[in-house]
Amino acid sequence: MSSPESTRDKRTRDHDSPASSERIGKKPRKAEDELAHLPQRRQAACQPCRLRKVKCDKKRPTCTICSAGGQTCEYINDPSDKLTLETATSTLLEKFEELRQELHSVKQAVYDKSADSIAQGLTPEIVRNDPFEKVKVRQAVQTVSAAESSRDFLQIPPHRASADTVLRWEVFGNKYPENVLIGNLFKDSAGSFHNNLVTTNTSITPLEDEQIPMLIDRFLQNVHTKNPILDVEALVKHGRQCAERGIGWDARSCLVLMACALGSVAKPFSRPMPPDSHVYDRRHVSTSTPSTARLHAKELEQGDSCFTLACRRLGSLKYSMLSAQCYFFAGVYLMYTLRPLDSWHYFLHASIFFQVHLKTAHGVGGNFEEVLSTHHHSGSSTARKMKRLEQSLYWSCFKSECEFRVELPLNQSEISLGEYPDLFPSPPSPISTPSDGHNGSSSSYEDNEELELRRHAVRLCNEEESWYYYLTEIALRRIGNRIVNTFFRQHRTSWLTGIKPLLHMAREFEAQVSSWSAHLPPAMQRYETTSVIRAPHLSFQNERDPSHVSRELSWAVDNRILEMQTWLYQPFLYYMIHSDTFSNSAPTAGSVSQASIDHLLNPSTGRSSQLTDDDMQVLRSLVVSGIECCIKTIEVRCRGHRHHGLWFDLRSIMTASLILLALVKSRHSDWIPGGEDALWGPLPTDSWADDVPPIGGMMATVLTQFAFWEAEAPDMAQYRKLLESVIRDVRGS
Repeated sequence: MSSPESTRDKRTRDHDSPASSERIGKKPRKAEDELAHLPQRRQAACQPCRLRKVKCDKKRPTCTICSAGGQTCEYINDPSDKLTLETATSTLLEKFEELRQELHSVKQAVYDKSADSIAQGLTPEIVRNDPFEKVKVRQAVQTVSAAESSRDFLQIPPHRASADTVLRWEVFGNKYPENVLIGNLFKDSAGSFHNNLVTTNTSITPLEDEQIPMLIDRFLQNVHTKNPILDVEALVKHGRQCAERGIGWDARSCLVLMACALGSVAKPFSRPMPPDSHVYDRRHVSTSTPSTARLHAKELEQGDSCFTLACRRLGSLKYSMLSAQCYFFAGVYLMYTLRPLDSWHYFLHASIFFQVHLKTAHGVGGNFEEVLSTHHHSGSSTARKMKRLEQSLYWSCFKSECEFRVELPLNQSEISLGEYPDLFPSPPSPISTPSDGHNGSSSSYEDNEELELRRHAVRLCNEEESWYYYLTEIALRRIGNRIVNTFFRQHRTSWLTGIKPLLHMAREFEAQVSSWSAHLPPAMQRYETTSVIRAPHLSFQNERDPSHVSRELSWAVDNRILEMQTWLYQPFLYYMIHSDTFSNSAPTAGSVSQASIDHLLNPSTGRSSQLTDDDMQVLRSLVVSGIECCIKTIEVRCRGHRHHGLWFDLRSIMTASLILLALVKSRHSDWIPGGEDALWGPLPTDSWADDVPPIGGMMATVLTQFAFWEAEAPDMAQYRKLLESVIRDVRGS
């Protein structure tokens, strides 16, 4: 028997033999002297020509193309420095940075040159040669002169698109003081002991332990669906323990009490409250209009009691995710009960607790942006859940601060200084199925309990639709903040002379919002498709129907889109009201108004002689869309449904009402579908006591809504009285 060595030698000899080479089809290796006579690889082109993919004549030291273009011609001779993806990317980034700096310098030069000219172009009625106004305009035109939409969504200018700002429009003749509506929120209440407390109830209604699981279920179904930031299974489990053993003083017990407080006051999405009122008569408002304080007195008392008990535990909590969640839902409860300034206090604390938690959990110092860019998560299920909770809490805190920023002159926390690395939070994992290797029938009690808790959470929270809503809300918040940054960083008077560059940007944003609205998941379109707006009584035969959660979520998305559109169209409505470009008659389809044509033929009669026929068509379209948006805002957001954004609903219908009244005051009532009668109804022909006829139409709906909530929120009485004063001033009675 031959040895292994001899066998290998034989195989080697056979393989190297000429016959073997011919047999396997391999060509014999060429000699080294033959390789020396082969043609060498052609000389490489210069770097600029290679990047641009053009033919280079390879002249040294500078090729013809680089010489003609004035570029630096570089040749790479070292094989180790040959062009790679990394080197090409680095070169392109350097070029982009050079172009960016050059573009910035050009924009700055345009801004410096145009600031004075724009200020000079304003009419004496606006600036009156006031140096302070010129400074404000100079600071404002930077966005307009750049002629591009904002890419920033982290920080937004405060209190620029609110009802208080609309009341300061020139059409109202400087009749109303600044911040006249929100002024009551900032009044000093130190004179009364009870006014120093967040809750004013003198006694605490005991919470029966048996009610805790039921109230937590209500919370999960009606509240948590809009801000899914909790470990639901842990909350339900601890709630059951509190029902068995009593409520403790730890952070989880505090969270259980917050959930019970919200579960007490939150109601399913049902019929509008109060019922539609066709006539508003201020002489009978106290007797004819129902009040939330009377209808829901018992629920409010129980909610305040649970909230007070929870607040007694808040002060002793350490910095942690659980503590931040407690503060966040404390803010949510105060928004449910129409106490916005107190709510902002708790939201701010939630942001601070969350920021400190991230720093302590990840061991990172420095500012918040550095903390956000650092991740120390492992791949375990517990770590993934913690990361999801951090992501969700970040976005909920950020969204809440932005909502306040639009309506109130309040600062944002450090949470707006850095962008979270994850654009969206990660939804929870679905329940395992038998095909996944889990049959859900483990002999362990803990496994069965966890599975039951998970199924309970998914069923109550409408988890899939809840996360559709939440992710949509985050995306829309980004777009909305960019709209505010694009149109409201400048002073409103710059809209009169700088409206042209805003037209194109408005069209772009309009397309984005319309695209989002058209491509929403089917679960987010149930509010419109079930005709709740047009026939709400047909959709609420059974308030226990779990589909009310889906309707509320889709209604909330519709509200968010309406809010963004209100911001988008407001500059063009302001332009229409304060410019002489538009006629007083209603627009006709496919034509420009006669006043617009006269303005184009005689530029001296208006402020926007640079507008072309196409510009005017776009402007008219935006104005019509803005008027429709105001009307729809009143129709959709006057529901009287108690939820997290109730106070913002009331603010939005006030803003929409004032804009429509400003249109009438500027003699553009024909642009409103239905005209003045749609706003306040036909004037009565018979005489009225004290010569104060009642108010009908859309304005009656808004006034009744304010009267419905004013017993619970005293500042709503100021809204009602002021809006009635504006209506009677514009109407003349």
